[in-house]
Amino acid sequence: MSTPMATVSINGRRVEAVVGRSLFECADSLEVKVPSSCPRAGTCHECIVQVLSGMDALELRTEEESFLGGDFRLACQARIRTADQDVVAASLRREQQIVAEGSADLREHWELAPSTRRDGANVVRDGQIIDDYRGAILGLAVDIGTTTVSASLMDLESGATVALTSFENPQTFGGSDVMHRIHYDGQHPGELQRVLVSFLNAELKAMPGDRDQLYEVMVVGNPTMRDLFLGLDVQSLGQKPFKSQTEHDRDAGRASSTAVTRKPKDLGLRMSPAGAVFGAPLIACHVGADAAACILATRLHEAVEPAMIMDIGTNTEVILGNKDRLLCASCAAGPAFEGGKIRYGMSGIEGAIQSVRLRNRHVEISTIGDVQPTGICGSGLIDLIAELVRHGRVNGRGRFTGDAKECVIDEATGITFAESDVQELAQAKGATHAGTSLLLKHFPLPLADLTTLYLAGGFANYIDVDNSRLIGLTPDLPPDRLHKMGNAAAEGAKELLLSVNKRQELDRVVGSIEHLELESDEDFFTYFVEGCLFGEN
Repeated sequence: MSTPMATVSINGRRVEAVVGRSLFECADSLEVKVPSSCPRAGTCHECIVQVLSGMDALELRTEEESFLGGDFRLACQARIRTADQDVVAASLRREQQIVAEGSADLREHWELAPSTRRDGANVVRDGQIIDDYRGAILGLAVDIGTTTVSASLMDLESGATVALTSFENPQTFGGSDVMHRIHYDGQHPGELQRVLVSFLNAELKAMPGDRDQLYEVMVVGNPTMRDLFLGLDVQSLGQKPFKSQTEHDRDAGRASSTAVTRKPKDLGLRMSPAGAVFGAPLIACHVGADAAACILATRLHEAVEPAMIMDIGTNTEVILGNKDRLLCASCAAGPAFEGGKIRYGMSGIEGAIQSVRLRNRHVEISTIGDVQPTGICGSGLIDLIAELVRHGRVNGRGRFTGDAKECVIDEATGITFAESDVQELAQAKGATHAGTSLLLKHFPLPLADLTTLYLAGGFANYIDVDNSRLIGLTPDLPPDRLHKMGNAAAEGAKELLLSVNKRQELDRVVGSIEHLELESDEDFFTYFVEGCLFGEN
């Protein structure tokens, strides 16, 4: 009698596995890397995988998996129960199209004045000896996004970049946006922090240098991401007035800044015990340290003519101003433009459709990795909706024309784009449009007088600007006024890592920024509805 075999696919690789085998064992045979720091006993909570289909073919969750919900499992605990159904899973460590650095021109004004430096045979910080010199003094600049994480290992003596790394934020099992993660952290305190630190420790282990040579880590991110990493309570960010505890402390006079310093041992970070972890200052509410780092990197606070920064993502940050005045706002766009809530949406990993063109009603696509498509990511979604609008197949209200209710993107794989997907994108776009419009209103500044629009972040780096203008995602400005800056937040983080003077400068700037609560403005709903329409705004 033959042994029943189940088909298991992990990260697009397929294997036949006997009933009773764990997904971790399947990953081993497929040479798919799944992180773990325990003897596969379910105690480290690191080997999380997402089961895309075939959950019923697996044994029920064990007690060790009780912190997980939805379609997430621990690879070491999830065992095949039956061969009647295929299992398709993905690890949380996948090759992703991530922008780890900003444009080169952002580095022209860097200075080298680190707080940790060499003094003869000693390593000193702020004038105090903290260690013997061990051949190098290294620092790590980390940009923690809701979807992706990037990190740069820097030589604090020369200012040179030693190594770069980037990966998907493994906290997705706690939700695709900050509100869901805040709620999750309230129910399972510390789980999100532990898994992210574990992933970062694994990246550090693969980088050059010794852990005892790493003395500083500078962290930027939105308030939720920054505070989760630093092990701070984030529950206040989930309820009005949506402020970090560090912002409450500053406002009450208990602290002079929203910047935070932690010890590595308190976070479980594998670096020099004499090291320090710095959380860059937050601006206000959900406008965080990543937005502050973007200001520093672009020198917006030194500009003569008003300019705008847009970092489009799950929580889009918009900043407008110059040396005389700075305004900021956060736009709760949601995860649609990063593939969330879209039926075949996905992040920018191999197999994602990244660009779309319509030729005589025929859909031409290209995928990341030039492989068979498995879904569509943000840049592809912008192209697709722009093409549908351009060819009259979607009207200004986001409805398919004629009798159509969806568009077939790829016949071979059955990937489609439905009217409900259009509406998800419309709402994400509406929130972003409301933010840019209200900042221009309160500055006040006519759109035509905006001389520069910086598009920051990995998402903006890959979008077709003409298409984003056509659908009204970005303001309708001449192309020469739009500048893609790459990961400007990461560049700002490196500046802060390399110079204690820049840290002091940014603290002063952050204290002067005016925060606009979008929903409190009487015109918010009008701008939001206007932004939900498809056309140039």
